[in-house]
Amino acid sequence: DWTNNSGGNAFINSSPGTTDFNGAAQSSLGTTTTNFYNLSLSGSGVKTLGVNTVTQGVLNLNDRELATGSFWMHVTNPSNTAITRTGGLNSTPVQGFVSSTGVGRLRWNTNSTSSYIFPVGSSINGGRFRPVALRPSNASANTYAVRFVNNNPTLDGFNVALKDANLGAINPLWYQKINSISGTT
Repeated sequence: DWTNNSGGNAFINSSPGTTDFNGAAQSSLGTTTTNFYNLSLSGSGVKTLGVNTVTQGVLNLNDRELATGSFWMHVTNPSNTAITRTGGLNSTPVQGFVSSTGVGRLRWNTNSTSSYIFPVGSSINGGRFRPVALRPSNASANTYAVRFVNNNPTLDGFNVALKDANLGAINPLWYQKINSISGTT
């Protein structure tokens, strides 16, 4: 486990290096946002956030679930390869994804027109992996936040029956929340 109650950054001057959560179920906790350079998840069990967390280099999920809960994991590296995982997009069982609840999100800075794959999913209600591919229309600096919600949208106030008549059926099993945090693209 990791706990940061320092009132400041955990690592001085964005020190390059990799922090590896390599045990069983582990948590990143504290009263202060932790800024990791590279963060790697290995070992076994779900890795859980109990505080907002930043990764400045690469977030390597490997085959682990990163459960942000109501917090966010923010990847500030704008490379579209800054989030890695071992599982393919159709791997069974699902390997390497970020789950969130409430206001929790996976945030990522972008600065190109490349496709950014947000590996989001959930291990509740039977579990699902539904990554989001975002392709900004220009290379301006932007930040997006994504969350996969593994329940009927109607339960959260998004009535699937209230839709434009020209639209087909709306999925009643899950939905995704996508927010633009900063930028104009």
